[in-house]
Amino acid sequence: MAIKKLISDEEVLTQADAIAAAAARFRLTATGLMNRLSRKLAIPLEAFYSLEYRPRLRRDWFRDQWKGRLSFRWGYAFHGYECGFRDRLTGQDVDVILGFPGEFGVLDPFFFARFVATTRGLERVAAIFKDSFHDPLRAMEVLERYGRLVRITDQVAGRSGLVANEK
Repeated sequence: MAIKKLISDEEVLTQADAIAAAAARFRLTATGLMNRLSRKLAIPLEAFYSLEYRPRLRRDWFRDQWKGRLSFRWGYAFHGYECGFRDRLTGQDVDVILGFPGEFGVLDPFFFARFVATTRGLERVAAIFKDSFHDPLRAMEVLERYGRLVRITDQVAGRSGLVANEK
C-alpha cells in the first residue's frame, strides 16, 4: 500500500493568491469561450444550464455539432454535461461544467489542474499540484474555508461547486 503526500494547508495558504488568481482566470476564460460558442452555434446561453433546453440540446443542436471548431485556434467537444475547449496553438485545455445558471467558472479538481498545467503564466500554480486530482481538491477546500472560493448551488439539479470569489 502506497501513501501519497498531499499538499498541506500551509503550502496552499502560501500560494493562496496565485491559486485564487488562477481560479479567477479560469472563470473568465471559461465564460468567454461559452459566450463565443453560444454565438457560433446560435444557441441561447441559457441552453447550457437550463433543464428546459436539455432535450433540445441533445436532439437538435448537439446531434451534428457535438464537436467542432470555435475558431482557427479553438476546438470544442461536449462530453457528459461538460464542454471541453482546446487551443491548438498553445495546447491550453479548458473544461467547462455546464448546468449552473449563469455560471461557467465552476471548478473541478482535475479540470482545474489541466487548465493551470496548460496555461501560460500559471506554471507556479501547476508546480504545486503534484497530484492532478487530490492536490487541487485539497487546495480548493482550503481556499473555500478562507473565503477565497465560494460554493454555489445549481438550483435545478441541486449540485454544488466552487468558483473564484471575486469580491
